[in-house]
Amino acid sequence: AFDWPFPPTVLGALRAVWGYMAEDARGGAPFSKDEWVEKTRNVHLGLTLPLRRALKDAEAWNKGHRMWPIPADALFLEQAAVVHRLLPRELPTGVRSLGLGDDAALESLAWCTPDTDSKAKPLTPPRWWANDTFIDWLSERPVSTPVSPDNWPKSPPRRTDVRLAIDGSTMTARESVLYSLDIVEPVVDGYQWSIGAQLELPGAPPRAFDDELLVLGGNSRVGVVETPDAEVFAPPDAKDLPASASGIRVVCASPAHFDAGWLPDGLVREVSSQGTPAYQGMLPGLPGELLTLHAALVPRATHWSGWSMEHKGPRPTLRLVPAGAVYFFRKASGADFTAEEIRRLWLSAWGKSIDMGMGRIVAGPWTQSQPA
Repeated sequence: AFDWPFPPTVLGALRAVWGYMAEDARGGAPFSKDEWVEKTRNVHLGLTLPLRRALKDAEAWNKGHRMWPIPADALFLEQAAVVHRLLPRELPTGVRSLGLGDDAALESLAWCTPDTDSKAKPLTPPRWWANDTFIDWLSERPVSTPVSPDNWPKSPPRRTDVRLAIDGSTMTARESVLYSLDIVEPVVDGYQWSIGAQLELPGAPPRAFDDELLVLGGNSRVGVVETPDAEVFAPPDAKDLPASASGIRVVCASPAHFDAGWLPDGLVREVSSQGTPAYQGMLPGLPGELLTLHAALVPRATHWSGWSMEHKGPRPTLRLVPAGAVYFFRKASGADFTAEEIRRLWLSAWGKSIDMGMGRIVAGPWTQSQPA
């Protein structure tokens, strides 16, 4: 079960809203299927992030309201005062994984091990971190563990509504037509959740989106559209990042779609300057800078499919790297990353399906290392 919609699902709902607005603008006459596809084809989704604010908060949605998936390098241990880190550790010569062993570059990647010798029991991590906590983690500052796991931000609650169809002629239930709706509530523990989205639209909106009730999705859920603060997707302040870093950790803020599964597009097997096989390539936002992948923490793949209005059939199922996956890089030249280079990677698009909101990444310094 998923507790947050995939970016393409958000895009599909917004394309539908755009189509309804365009129909209203021409007097309410519905489009044909082909007209609908043509009118909504160029609605693209750029950035999308979960947002959360207190119900009593009257501020416009801003970057302080952002919520982030827990990075895969965060280790939660029972009764630990801080969240520990999984850090790349170079393997002794001759040590191999239990895989097929036919990819020398894969075998050369470092393993990630805890930054502590504690034997405490690992805990199931929460789903989300608030913005300040995430920025602290990304900037390599300590993150304290609350006294109770219940103090972590809770995901929007889910429920299943079971319903009967109604016979219009008798206004009674048709017991042979039983169906259910999977509902995600936007309010939990005094906080309201929302979806922050950046859209590319084919021209001016037929009418203003601001402060308007809209019907979204196949279940016709009512939503309210608000204009967020202009800085809602802005990167961290310069003071939150070091002046330079020997490496970077790249975190997937949304699911990513790569041709080779876990391996990001643009990385290929090469022989590094040390004469060993390695994955090397470039990142969006840093053109011309050859990078070497040193380690990767990629949870189990997630899958997405949907319905194509254009092709009038189901979309191919995509196998995706889940949000929260972490990749560790250093420059092939051995030079450090500057704070400006790290900021340039903020919410840049990586991989395929980026016009559907996929593959948004953020980066932070990686200066801590695990002794061999």
